[in-house]
Amino acid sequence: MTEMAATVQARLAEIFGGRSVVLAGGVLAGSLPAVTELRAAGAEQILLIPTTVGTGPLPEGDDLSIELYELPPVEGATAQFRSEEALFAAPPDSLIERIAQFVGSDDDPLVLAPPFSAVERFGPFPLWAPRRAKWVALEDKTLADACFDAAGVPHPPARVLDVEDADGAALDQGAGTVWSGDARDGFNGGAEYVRWVRDESTRAAAVDFFHARCDRVRVSPFVDGIPCSIHGVVTDRDVAAFRPVEIVTFHTDDERGFRYAGAATYYDPPDAVRAAMRDAVRDMGAYLRDIVDFRGSFTIDGIVSAAGWVATECNPRAGAALAYMGVCTPELWPGLALRALSNGQLEDLDLRSLEDMVIERADSTRWGGSWTPTTAVQPDTSTRKLIGDESGYREASGDESADATLLLGPSPVGGFVRFVPEPSRTPCGPSIAPRAAAAFRFTDAELGTELGDLRPARDVTVTQRS
Repeated sequence: MTEMAATVQARLAEIFGGRSVVLAGGVLAGSLPAVTELRAAGAEQILLIPTTVGTGPLPEGDDLSIELYELPPVEGATAQFRSEEALFAAPPDSLIERIAQFVGSDDDPLVLAPPFSAVERFGPFPLWAPRRAKWVALEDKTLADACFDAAGVPHPPARVLDVEDADGAALDQGAGTVWSGDARDGFNGGAEYVRWVRDESTRAAAVDFFHARCDRVRVSPFVDGIPCSIHGVVTDRDVAAFRPVEIVTFHTDDERGFRYAGAATYYDPPDAVRAAMRDAVRDMGAYLRDIVDFRGSFTIDGIVSAAGWVATECNPRAGAALAYMGVCTPELWPGLALRALSNGQLEDLDLRSLEDMVIERADSTRWGGSWTPTTAVQPDTSTRKLIGDESGYREASGDESADATLLLGPSPVGGFVRFVPEPSRTPCGPSIAPRAAAAFRFTDAELGTELGDLRPARDVTVTQRS
């Protein structure tokens, strides 16, 4: 074990060792990493209050209690997050009593919320390491460009317009414009409030969509290239900059024009682009610390275009893609460590050593895949092994070595599909989106997932690779 891992583990054990911990909200299947880390940190007992079961293996054990509180079905992740936030604000007496019974005489229980939640309490119980309101406010996509300008981060030209007057003609560079909605009604994510406006029909559909949900939209030209994010970590003394992560995003023919569908670290942009992305993270992290006293992890999303990487949004929180740390640096207990950093703990951590460790491991141990909900109902989780590549997949038979794993299971909208390529059989460098698209063609044809035509974003920098 490295000295850094030993330090982190000792500090987190001081927080969680011998304690009763409540994980409120979220997906039951998605809580397994957190449960694993809490056990390693010495938590005595854990109460899970998930709002949906989800797809994948479920946590179990004698130290674990589960109180499933299923929320009414909603359409999309944003609506799911907002339903959970409403639950946190006014939980039923039965859940309050259940937590009180669970924590017993502990007058300062450790209650944790999902990292996306913009909440500070669960009814009468304060949350441990909550997201601060001034951090959450910066998730509003219409604020992004002012932040990028102040931090010196490159971004496409953009205008913020009232929904009723929105028209991207002046910004259209030949491939349409991209509209992103504000946060009038709360957090939105997963590209659900993003629309690719290509013609008058999609413009009218975008106006109708945003009119019911937002006051203003950020309008920018469509930028061709691979969607790619990068993460950083901020303390009071330094900013760590990690490596690029592909945001698997498909082009579609529907009114949205896009489908966000996962993240992975197999893709490598040109070295100069990677360096520019890391510089941008350092600059943005310092800016966030200066203006809102930010701490912890954050992400900048953007596009690797023919002219280089340009930023499209900044999310002052741990993004889903940062889950790669759980694979490449599991001994750091990154889920808990990043929460502790956001809570002003672990402030003396040597971020440059952390940066070196994460990048070295992440470059040698690739992670991720593609996942997306489907309205086709999948009542139970099932697993299939696939043989193939971007040209197409088939189900493995006998003792064949699989090129990828496919998980199908339930979700609040009906079903969920997860494509996970086998790292030892997946090339590093190219985007994995073509392989994911081929896998989803297979699920549509063979398993009836009804995902439709999903086209990968183009890599327009192939000739620039070092």
